[in-house]
Amino acid sequence: MLNRRQFLAGAVAVAGVRAASPAPPPPSVILIAIDDLGEWMTGVGGARYLRTPNLDSLAHSGTRFVHAFSAAPVAQAGFDALLSGAPAGSANTLDKVLAARGYRIGSAVEGDMASVSGQLSSFLEQQKAGQPFCLIARYAPFREADKMAAKYTQPFANADVTEIGWMPAAVNATDKKPFADIVPHLREAAAVMAACDDQLPAVQAKLIQRGLIDNTLIVLAGTSGVLLGRHGLWGDGRASTPPNMFDEVVGVPLIWNWAAGVPAGGVRPEVVSLCDVAPTICELTGATVPQGPGRSLVHAVLDRKYPKKQPWHDRAYAALDGTLMARNARYKLVQRVNGPNELYDLANDPREQRNQYEDQQFLAVRADLARELTTWK
Repeated sequence: MLNRRQFLAGAVAVAGVRAASPAPPPPSVILIAIDDLGEWMTGVGGARYLRTPNLDSLAHSGTRFVHAFSAAPVAQAGFDALLSGAPAGSANTLDKVLAARGYRIGSAVEGDMASVSGQLSSFLEQQKAGQPFCLIARYAPFREADKMAAKYTQPFANADVTEIGWMPAAVNATDKKPFADIVPHLREAAAVMAACDDQLPAVQAKLIQRGLIDNTLIVLAGTSGVLLGRHGLWGDGRASTPPNMFDEVVGVPLIWNWAAGVPAGGVRPEVVSLCDVAPTICELTGATVPQGPGRSLVHAVLDRKYPKKQPWHDRAYAALDGTLMARNARYKLVQRVNGPNELYDLANDPREQRNQYEDQQFLAVRADLARELTTWK
């Protein structure tokens, strides 16, 4: 049996070996942004008619945030916030920050889905284990709605679309044409979703083939969503006049998948913003975190406890053309320069059908969110 001195000497020796061991390499990063993809449109988000089995699999083998929100209800602004950590975008984007850290940078953000996937595959073919890279890919599937192959359209040729929950065209809808015969448009949307979802397996297959899968962080996020007839609107935040901030257009999927670091099967309840993605990736890679309102999600992504003095503050904000939104875990406030203003109790009204802005029992809630929105502005 070791005496105390021998035990301590051995412990010091082991500690010395551990201290001398090289730190694990920072992860490579693949950031997949998908325009017009709302959380409500995914299988893990509750959709059954719109099918996303590959996205669902990516979520189940990683961690997803169920209350993630874009900084705007339109794709480009959401994408800019995703890359910069700032709601209005910034020149100090994630690719530039990681390039300064020594990462090899790739971009596949232009072209149709097949082109983006081809660029993504070509870039990965050139990568080697131990050499960190950052690849940013952006899909815009609904731009190809009228070009879907039969293998995607045929399964939905006679599908029942009532689950979508569409309503007759709203008075303030900017585009009422789809409502004249909405069923074919909804079947087309399902085909688009299936085609987009079909792009994902090739990414993981290429990473496995190149021996890169274990230390590559895959982050998938929608840039904003679309309504597909819900609330009597067709399109994104600009589907109405004035712009809308319904959860269908600001709520987006946010999935983190990293075999070496992110727990599988994680489901996080925090209210978070796309502005939080770039700071989180920077912290995970050891890069300089860009200045801005975005906050790092590292504790949640890695399933660690938050420091007692730094608890997570459940708030998300969005803005578009004079329409502003503040949202916490239960309530959403929408303010406009010339009105109308809105307040929703999402616990009792998740589909945002009852505007409670003038209800006296919600005055304190309204005032609290208004103060925070003023501070955020």
